[in-house]
Amino acid sequence: MSIPEDLAGQLEKLLGCETRHQGHACVIHEILDNGRTLILISVQQENIQGDQFGNPRRRVPLSFSVPIIDEDGRSPHPEYLALELPVKW
Repeated sequence: MSIPEDLAGQLEKLLGCETRHQGHACVIHEILDNGRTLILISVQQENIQGDQFGNPRRRVPLSFSVPIIDEDGRSPHPEYLALELPVKW
């Protein structure tokens, strides 16, 4: 099951907006899986990304994957509800 259409439209308008997740200031970067997952990018912290051999190569923004819908497919996920967003379920 995907999210309600009216919620999907509201979420698309939030792309690029700032929110907080697990104490990190983040930007909403992407919506995946037919509106089932938000991808957030931290604006505060970076990770060191390794190459194919595990050697550190560059700094990249810390990213988070936040489910919008709970596993039952009908209710909002607690992580989504914890985001500081003007759009609620």
